Amino acid sequence: MKPKSKDTPAITPELKARREKARLKKQKQRALDDDSAFEKALKVLEKTAETNPALERVMLAGMGELMSRYLPIPPVKPPFAYVGSKSRYAHLIIKRLEDSIKEVRDTLVYCEPFAGSLASFLAVADTLKAKGIRRVILNDFNPHLINFYRMAEAHPDLLIEEINSIEERFIESFPIEYSLKMGATIPHEDRPALEDNVHAFFKDHRTALQHDESLNNIQRAGLIYFVLQHGFNGLYTESQKGNIGTAFGWKKKRIFLNEITEKIYGLHFVFNSFQTEFTNKHFRDLDWLQDTFFYLDPPYIESGKDYLACGFGLDEQKELLESVQASGAPFLYSNNNHVFLRDLLDESVTVETFARKNIVAGSGEARSDDKEELLAGRTSAWPFNLQNGKWLEIPLKAMTKER
Repeated sequence: MKPKSKDTPAITPELKARREKARLKKQKQRALDDDSAFEKALKVLEKTAETNPALERVMLAGMGELMSRYLPIPPVKPPFAYVGSKSRYAHLIIKRLEDSIKEVRDTLVYCEPFAGSLASFLAVADTLKAKGIRRVILNDFNPHLINFYRMAEAHPDLLIEEINSIEERFIESFPIEYSLKMGATIPHEDRPALEDNVHAFFKDHRTALQHDESLNNIQRAGLIYFVLQHGFNGLYTESQKGNIGTAFGWKKKRIFLNEITEKIYGLHFVFNSFQTEFTNKHFRDLDWLQDTFFYLDPPYIESGKDYLACGFGLDEQKELLESVQASGAPFLYSNNNHVFLRDLLDESVTVETFARKNIVAGSGEARSDDKEELLAGRTSAWPFNLQNGKWLEIPLKAMTKER
């Protein structure tokens, strides 16, 4: 082993911290340089179009994706309901998420290891852009979701056409004489007569999504959209063997072309407003880096259900919290308020709780029962979490008044 030179400084924690800070500074400057280069190129293109109209169409064809980096992000709703989605009480979480994002420093990347329906990301996308965060990593263990988002980013026109085609054929599967108004729930007494056509159409397309290897990525993306739109409560489930178990929602409804177009192009615009990366990994395979802000929304602890064949138990909940806390990165974490989780949080983490509805219960009565949500975060936006040895609690009313 080659001996160290006498002039070589010892690698101390302070030296490591200085080097890391210098690296982040250079990385941020490169991002600013990229923006400056883009603006110069844009002026050249505009001038070229003025002098040579034949090139104008070529220029405009690529301007949509380029300009999305500089235009404000309009409100975009999640493309579908999905189990665990925070859209019903997003204002409570988003307020904390926005505060956290605004306060973090030297952060260049935003990552959601459990992206789901993108309800949280879409709600804070404009805040991320205003903060100057250019890179976004959207990860989910469900490969069908990630494929859908990739197709919305790369081929929105083809995806819209595919979804609309499935919707047209679904409505055609209803008997002509069946006069139930559009959007209504199909009565139980009518369901046996629709078993071999309407219900069979749903099940056949659900099976194709899982097992038909001849499908291309656009077709698969159209199928997951259809299954989630017409499934029960947006509840995506898998059996232990990995088969999709999402039940039919028994509604006579059609997602019309204007709604499909609005949602897909909305996603396309937001994705192209960032350097968006879609990944289909287990959370332990992600890069837990200090220059990244993580929003962690794993499956609820003790929900009584395993939505994916891989499951997500106490060991995974523990490993997830240990990974993000050991990384030193800023984060926000949401789950059920459970003592098991709270015991895993270190003293640098702030905790808040609020009431929410039990949105995954099967009956309306059970869904009306209040549950308690846990929010845990580590950024300079929140006060220190312990007061006289007790957890800092902020009730629902107090959080609502802050908005």
